[in-house]
Amino acid sequence: MAKKETTKESKPAAEQEIKEAIIKVLKKGKVESQDELYTKVKKFVKTLSIKPERLRLIASEIPEVNVIVETKKGMLKVPDICPSCHTELTKIKAKNLCGEVVVVGLKCEKCKYYGSIRDFAPFRYRFELKK
Repeated sequence: MAKKETTKESKPAAEQEIKEAIIKVLKKGKVESQDELYTKVKKFVKTLSIKPERLRLIASEIPEVNVIVETKKGMLKVPDICPSCHTELTKIKAKNLCGEVVVVGLKCEKCKYYGSIRDFAPFRYRFELKK
């Protein structure tokens, strides 16, 4: 059997290479959506073979990158894990007028996702470099 040769072009991009490309893209300015980020990173990394959702997760791991999650009303139940980075959410509590403690929102310590009890479903991700 002949040994299958692989060339540099056929290998999938390494995560570090993807992170460097994300930073290069964001140095040029803000990116207004997950798909736009994917398209722009694809120009730098020709062998990009991941989905836009995975690219968003990689971007959220970069300390210099700010991922802003815009939310809308959700029809499903309130989530226990972050819809953006899949880590556990912290409940934000407050006292109502009767003195009872109620949950008023949800936040993620890792990616800074925030959602109210009414508006928690993500509908747009924006990306920018931290100042």
